Amino acid sequence: MSHPGHPISMLDDADQEANPHLAAARADERMRCAQIFAHGMNIGATVYAGCLAFDSEMPADDAIALLDGLHTVEHVRV
Repeated sequence: MSHPGHPISMLDDADQEANPHLAAARADERMRCAQIFAHGMNIGATVYAGCLAFDSEMPADDAIALLDGLHTVEHVRV
């Protein structure tokens, strides 16, 4: 989620205060990342979770399902 030409993380507080939609989008993105990373920590897949949370725009539910699938494969392989 980003403002055309400006990643949300690059916008300063004044920009966000001037546009509540940007502030809401940034809060949504933080929540998405937190959900993915927290789930990855819970199942011992922090590296994968970090990649999905911070290097993709995958929705949290999809990323969590992917992490669960990877976690299952890792346990079967061991």
